[in-house]
Amino acid sequence: MRLSACLIAADPAWIEASVLSYYNAVDRIFVSYDVDGDPIEVETALRRLRVIDAERKLVLVPGKYGRSAETFQRQAVLDEASVGVDWVLQIDTNEVIGDLLTFLGALTEANRRGFGGLEYPARNFYRQIGGTNFLECCRPGWRVAAGYSGPVAVRARSTLLSGRHCDTSLYRVDFSHRNTDPAQPRQAPVHRVIAQVEGIYHYAPTGCGGTEDRAARDWERCGRHPYLSVAAGPVRQFVVRGAPKWLRISKGHASPAWAPQLSGQDR
Repeated sequence: MRLSACLIAADPAWIEASVLSYYNAVDRIFVSYDVDGDPIEVETALRRLRVIDAERKLVLVPGKYGRSAETFQRQAVLDEASVGVDWVLQIDTNEVIGDLLTFLGALTEANRRGFGGLEYPARNFYRQIGGTNFLECCRPGWRVAAGYSGPVAVRARSTLLSGRHCDTSLYRVDFSHRNTDPAQPRQAPVHRVIAQVEGIYHYAPTGCGGTEDRAARDWERCGRHPYLSVAAGPVRQFVVRGAPKWLRISKGHASPAWAPQLSGQDR
């Protein structure tokens, strides 16, 4: 089973940790970027990728996307990455695979059973509160919550519908035999169970996609008072709108190979 990967050169803060987490498993990594995009952000991402590309796997795919939908850009680079391989990884640059062998085991099983895509659970870390400690969105009772933003691997030559989503059968991995994603029904299928540390570590600069001023202010308070925010979960679920209801303090990925990148700050 031959693999390639595709990504969009944006949000460079975690880009080394992300690519290194699957670098050894793929033949090539196709990097899409908008030639008319933010030149500082694009060049920073490309420069940091070149530093870690010891085996010269990077294939740059520039284009003019302007106001085109994100799906259009993703499809364009997915088409490039589909040549000569069986599956394409589509891991965003702020996502780190926690355990590559476990990930590849799930992908191998999805391939064997004829599925068209792999849904793999992410843990959503939104606030760094010191060292490798983060505020993590979780379920009531401070239990782990899986997040899914579309399949992170698809068969070559797949057609995307929106973002990473495509109309195909999905092999679904979770942290429990019962669905742990609050956004999906409890009866959502689970084909494979993995440990929390084996999931995808999703590092985001803002909270849970909230864009309202109130949500932004609430995230600032969470960062200043993390332990109080964690303890207030039973109350927050009733009185806070547009912001995470339950939070817990968790450690981000602390593998020595990636530790220098875990500050989330550009160098």
